[in-house]
Amino acid sequence: MRLHIGLNRGAIAVFAVIAALVCICAGAIVVASKAWHAASEPVVSTGVELVEQAGP
Repeated sequence: MRLHIGLNRGAIAVFAVIAALVCICAGAIVVASKAWHAASEPVVSTGVELVEQAGP
């Protein structure tokens, strides 16, 4: 019975480590996505300004 409890604790520890890594990776992806959109934002706004100036 003690071995069974030990396996459960080990499985919980492994699951916690995997969950932490997933959260870290997800956070990194979100930060990279925001940085990508922030870097491409001036290009998009410039294109919109050109379209607005060409309209009238």
